[in-house]
Amino acid sequence: MNKHKETLLDVFKTQLSQIFSDFGVMFIIVGASVIYPILYGWVYNQEVVKDIPVAVVDQDGTNFSRLFARNLDATEQVETTYRCVDFTHAKELLKDGKAKGIVVIPKGLEKQVMRSETASISVFADATYFMYYKQLLTGANYVVGTMNAGIRVKKQLLKGKMMANAVDNALNIRYESRSLFNPTGGYASYLMPAVLILILHQTLLMGMGLFAGTAYAEGRSWFLQPDMGVKDILIQLLGRGAAFFVLYIPVVIHLLINSFWILKYPAWASIPELLLFVFPFLLATICLALLLSTFFKERTSSMIFLLFTSIPLLFLSGISWPYQSMPDFWRVFGSFIPSTQAIIGIYKMQIMHSGLEVCSEQWIHLWQLAALFFCLTLYRVAQIRRKKNL
Repeated sequence: MNKHKETLLDVFKTQLSQIFSDFGVMFIIVGASVIYPILYGWVYNQEVVKDIPVAVVDQDGTNFSRLFARNLDATEQVETTYRCVDFTHAKELLKDGKAKGIVVIPKGLEKQVMRSETASISVFADATYFMYYKQLLTGANYVVGTMNAGIRVKKQLLKGKMMANAVDNALNIRYESRSLFNPTGGYASYLMPAVLILILHQTLLMGMGLFAGTAYAEGRSWFLQPDMGVKDILIQLLGRGAAFFVLYIPVVIHLLINSFWILKYPAWASIPELLLFVFPFLLATICLALLLSTFFKERTSSMIFLLFTSIPLLFLSGISWPYQSMPDFWRVFGSFIPSTQAIIGIYKMQIMHSGLEVCSEQWIHLWQLAALFFCLTLYRVAQIRRKKNL
């Protein structure tokens, strides 16, 4: 029997056998899915940056300025590692990377506070890493707010108010912050779910592209076989796609269930609903991979192309920049990327404790993408065969 006359089951078995015999494809699919979560999880294990080294320049030299420095050191965000007598020394520490920020307490601060005049503290933060910048400002603002409240309470007590009334009068507006979907406020819990989806997306595209590029270079691409009818083409597409789909079921379970549990990320979705949502995502990604694989003529082509697109896909997902705030062109472009829709849906289900019905828009969109890419693949194969006169 000719190869192009194979049944669906024959194509499925052959594809699986070829995948397991290709070390490069297996390393990308299995190795990346196992190693990447551990690697990234270890890097972001601390979740929140704490005790960043800061240089304090106390130009006032009073009890109040020293109290401010001690309170700043007592916060979990900041550690006043260096006490400098002048700003020049502190700036050198910042340039050398020893300090991640500078807090300048100006001369006359205590007098301004005692006279009820407006006083200010200068904060210079290293914005090279936005986590350092954020933590320093958070710690400084917390200390300023706390000491301001203490001063107002003391003034109320001097006026003869009882402590409870003094606190109520000083704190007219009480502020309480609760993180609804990321209780720890951690960077890993925020970023890693999107990264895990991208690992799924990119390794699947790379694996199928690597396999297709090798086949083309060796002259054994399935879509270049002679005397293939529409039925034969459909059998090849469905059989090859089914092989990768079955292969990726344990990968999905590991990345989106086990990894969340092992790395202690928020995971509120029910497993059946989660798998039901991922089903069209895998289909859409496989259909996209089948389409792209018809363009790869060398083994390394897919690696070069898909590695180049990994970072742009992360930005298009709406994690680095709000999806709704993107320019219309990029938002529309991102809507054709399966990982973008999957990331939005997974965040709703796993992080925001929503059911599948809340993600119905993304779920339906993924089905539409799967159908679109499958039809485009059929058209692409027909176009290639027509040019080759097959």
